[in-house]
Amino acid sequence: MSTLMITDYNGRLSLENDEIVMLSEVPNTKISLGTIDSIFLFSNAQMTTQLVKKLMRLKISVHLFSHHGRYIGQIQSGFENQYDKQLKQIMAITNDNYSLKLAKIITSAKIQNQISLLKNWDEQAILTEKDYQIMQEALSNLNHASNIIEVMGYEGAAASIYFTNLSYLVPNEFRFQKRTKNPPRDPVNALISFGYSIIYAHMIDQLNAAGLNPGVAVMHRNKRRHATLASDLMEEWRAIIVDDLVMELLDHNKITIDMFETDFDDENQITIQLTKEGKQIFFEELDARMNMSNQYLPNDNHRYGFLYAVQKQIEKLIKSFYEVDPEIYTPVSEWEDE
Repeated sequence: MSTLMITDYNGRLSLENDEIVMLSEVPNTKISLGTIDSIFLFSNAQMTTQLVKKLMRLKISVHLFSHHGRYIGQIQSGFENQYDKQLKQIMAITNDNYSLKLAKIITSAKIQNQISLLKNWDEQAILTEKDYQIMQEALSNLNHASNIIEVMGYEGAAASIYFTNLSYLVPNEFRFQKRTKNPPRDPVNALISFGYSIIYAHMIDQLNAAGLNPGVAVMHRNKRRHATLASDLMEEWRAIIVDDLVMELLDHNKITIDMFETDFDDENQITIQLTKEGKQIFFEELDARMNMSNQYLPNDNHRYGFLYAVQKQIEKLIKSFYEVDPEIYTPVSEWEDE
């Protein structure tokens, strides 16, 4: 099973004999519904009512993105709400002690993974201990944080230094000043934002499938249309799945500087985005990375793909909700590539 990504097709998607038909293609393109578990729509393609109903019955999720890769929303795929789990979720997360400890666990894993990535890619020893100092201090100070705001403050300080250091390690033509988003201002940030949007959608799918409420979270605060729990859980995966892949693609010249273009986003701001060719290459490489088996989880000798590892984490998270014990949750850290 895989994800179907539709980028520049603006025609009609219809249903025919359990297949998606892209009608304006010559010849018509057909995709069997039995081969996909989600659809990521980056274009203005129209879907027939019959197709939407079939997708919902089969629990195939449809995620909608802007042409530039910003996540818009989801067509609910028929997942049944499991209110007993959601009640336990809400009760645990509104427990200040529980939320603070879980936020520390997630943030600590995120910073550790960022440090690991920098060290893995700094083959020429460009960075010094001083370059890591603020990140190490943030990691240490997390233990003394007394509230979520302080945790997020340390996370932000570490992230700022992380992206500054990352900019030293990319090829010269991809050097960037800082992390920019909504819109991204340079090719590296465009790659990172595109990857994060895709991972975010996958996280929403996994939370829905598990019966949790994606909008009730520990660190990220509720705002319109934001699946905050998905954002929480993807924090520790950003460096492992997306950032590391970006470094690999640039290092091996699979993504080149001519695969980017300047455009205007939905709010008429200047943005940098991948070309059609670049999007297809990046999506295929990201899909391969997510399917790669690694020993992601501490104290677990098994090797899982990204999505299955996330499922294992969510199982532990649900158990931690029921027992109001954040230590049950298993963060991912110090990953080991095949």
